[in-house]
Amino acid sequence: MNTTTVSSMSIENNPFTFIDDNFPLETVTTAVGCILAQVCAANEKLLLTRIPPKSRFQATNRPQISIQGYVSRISKYSQCNAQSFILALIYIDRLIQRNPSFLITSLNAHRLFITA
Repeated sequence: MNTTTVSSMSIENNPFTFIDDNFPLETVTTAVGCILAQVCAANEKLLLTRIPPKSRFQATNRPQISIQGYVSRISKYSQCNAQSFILALIYIDRLIQRNPSFLITSLNAHRLFITA
């Protein structure tokens, strides 16, 4: 089974397929949160059939805040621009492409995103 990466998400599943500098920051952060949530949901289905390797990013409990809420909160309280959020997705995608056994789930998405 293949790991779901950001770049493998189909256009039909992602309503935010074209993001450029003209999009408001809120639109970009909503898109980033939506994409990460979709990746987490797809990868959590894979957890039923295999056990992912442990990592330093892995939490023992699922955070109370959703990944969408977390991305919005970072946007609200930081001075990151839209490009920063898009670059974070690119960095996460590169990590997954280089480490295909690593799954982004709700137990590690928050830590991965803030690190990216």
